[in-house]
Amino acid sequence: MKEFVVFYIFNKWHYHNITEGENGVVSIQGFNQRFSHEDRFYSTQVAEFIKQYNEFTTYQALPILIDIESYSKQFIQKSKPLESQDKWNLFKILKEKEFLPDGFQITDENIFDYIQKIGEFIHGITEDKAFLEKERFTNIEMPVNGIIYECQRKGIAVDVESAKEKIQSLEEAVYGIKNKLQLSYKVFTPEKNDAQVNWLERNEIEINGSIERTFKTYSKKNEACKLFYELIRNQKDLDSFLDILARRGGSSRTFPSFHGFGTITSRITLREPALQNIRRTNRRIIKPDDDCDFIYIDYSQFEAGILASLSKDDKLCKLYNVDIYSDMVSGIGGTIETRDDAKIEFYKFMYGASNLLPAVNRYFSKFKKLQAYKKKIEKEATDNKIVGTTMGNYRNVEENISLSLSHTIQATASLIFKKAVIKVKEEIPEVEFVLPMHDAALYQVNNRYDFEEITNKIKAIFIQEFAENCPEIKPRVNDSEFYY
Repeated sequence: MKEFVVFYIFNKWHYHNITEGENGVVSIQGFNQRFSHEDRFYSTQVAEFIKQYNEFTTYQALPILIDIESYSKQFIQKSKPLESQDKWNLFKILKEKEFLPDGFQITDENIFDYIQKIGEFIHGITEDKAFLEKERFTNIEMPVNGIIYECQRKGIAVDVESAKEKIQSLEEAVYGIKNKLQLSYKVFTPEKNDAQVNWLERNEIEINGSIERTFKTYSKKNEACKLFYELIRNQKDLDSFLDILARRGGSSRTFPSFHGFGTITSRITLREPALQNIRRTNRRIIKPDDDCDFIYIDYSQFEAGILASLSKDDKLCKLYNVDIYSDMVSGIGGTIETRDDAKIEFYKFMYGASNLLPAVNRYFSKFKKLQAYKKKIEKEATDNKIVGTTMGNYRNVEENISLSLSHTIQATASLIFKKAVIKVKEEIPEVEFVLPMHDAALYQVNNRYDFEEITNKIKAIFIQEFAENCPEIKPRVNDSEFYY
């Protein structure tokens, strides 16, 4: 097995052999002739590679592809290797980490110097890490890459006419919300990330998890937060639908870019279009293939159940068997009126928010083993500067210890989910993975198979993986409706 960096520029695929130091140029058709199927190819252009490969080698299996951004997040153990970056950018990373000299620009003459430096960067971050992270990459991330890149290659069936209709209504909604934020709250570029952060800071609202989640948290109490949240959600759907009609398809299929380690907690994410973020009310845009039906598998109280089991809190484990969120509603009361309200407060607790309501603090304080577990995780994070799972996915939390509990729980959720996806692929070949949906998975199965039997097999695997990682609870998995 050899390792290569591949980079597409000047209408050519250039490669650098990390193992032996060789450089060269290869056509997309030449990959199968030139290289072994055991070789690994690192690239920042996986989507472009798959697109071209599919055009010229329809019946050949994909090579082993590794997205450098995902690889970097796993092995550097930070969501953004450079604090100055809003978005991950390899060229900037190489310059700021002094792999490249000042003033370096990519040209036809120095292209091999550039991709050789990428190889040195990859080798450096790999050698720096413990065996457990490498084991995770081989046994979890690599098989997941194989599954999602085949999904990316095949594409996803979409209803273009539905997308066109939705675009008009979404454009009107976004325009109306922007007007309200501009006129009523003097936020003149409300769609911009900086403007959103500035507004939160001016109003002394602490960011928990993400800007979007923060606006959702306060949307019930604050009209501006509600408007910001609606703006973000509508804009995401609008961007996805516009992308579907533009460069990613525009006919019967769309080809999103899958990222196996899309977040620091190793969630699988999609971009261009980000179909997994589409609101339930807009999901009709996604269709099963002809003669197929969707199977939607959804973990029940996923992160709450993981927290209950890892903390070994008997009270919380028993509540999982009933419903933790419903108990929070009855146990906290006040403004916590619905299950969604309870979920928001649960995530704030998990993120270590400093502004929990007194009633919420009182509620969680009755779980003594949970409180002890939280302190234990934070103590270990303080001592070790990192926090992770039973199988890697470590995160550097040196500057924000409050993230240690949420990372442990969410990264464990990602591990369970990925193990289930891998096992379904191995044991139920007649079913196709379509989309990851946070705590759920969308599959499709040809209607010549027994739908109920296949559904039950998938559910059994998802339950088994949950139970193996969280033995203190009896996991529940639902087969839900994908559409509203």
